[in-house]
Amino acid sequence: MPNRLLKEGICTSDAINMLSSDSEVLFYRLLVVADDYGRMDGRVQIIKSQCFPLKDSFTSEKITSLLQELRQANLIAFYKCDNKPFFYIRKWEQRVRSKGKYPEPPEEIDSNPMPDDSNVQTYDGLGLGRGKGMGWDREEVITHTDYPSQQSSNPTPAASVCLAIKKIGIIDLNPSHPELLMLIEAGATIDEFMHAARTAKDKSKGFAYVLGIVKGQRTEAAKAKGKVLQGKIPNKADALLQNNLETVSDWEPPEMRAQK
Repeated sequence: MPNRLLKEGICTSDAINMLSSDSEVLFYRLLVVADDYGRMDGRVQIIKSQCFPLKDSFTSEKITSLLQELRQANLIAFYKCDNKPFFYIRKWEQRVRSKGKYPEPPEEIDSNPMPDDSNVQTYDGLGLGRGKGMGWDREEVITHTDYPSQQSSNPTPAASVCLAIKKIGIIDLNPSHPELLMLIEAGATIDEFMHAARTAKDKSKGFAYVLGIVKGQRTEAAKAKGKVLQGKIPNKADALLQNNLETVSDWEPPEMRAQK
């Protein structure tokens, strides 16, 4: 496997910037171990053995979560061939020195699941990088010179939330966090997350605190549903009038009561 170089574009990439620290480390290691076409075996056990042979803290479960994060950031895409999982690194651009080790991805890959059969949505059509290899006539080996930007493709709802609160100053982000996905599914808006992020920032708290605020607010709102007065709140005069009307509603003159 030839040496590979990174260019300074990684420092200003929106996609790289929104990654958690562990997923960014995994991504850089994938760049090293992928074949000359940016492809790799998609089995988590293989990825673990090639990328983290000496780090027991990177379990199969953790790597699966990190792969989902990379996929949501549009940095990798999974596909299947003969019912075996593979993936390729998007925007792959480097000099091809050898034959590809893994099968070429199909033209349409959105329906191909990750190894854990996750249904996390991905986006295609980013231009370069379907694992086909680039840079045949280049003099140097350059990998991933043009990282995909969230402005150049449609980000997932979770990615949009992370980008928004990143601008406020929350940096320990994880777009594949289960609670984030649950809250978005429940209807939480970007404004809710941004408001919570400002509170968290003022208290020097992080991403988990933001999720806690949004979850807490929505839990309280759910409890209050059905207990909140509907319509106009009556003032004292309205309340007195309503009480008088109820008092006299059944009143009858004495002579009419006598006839009964």
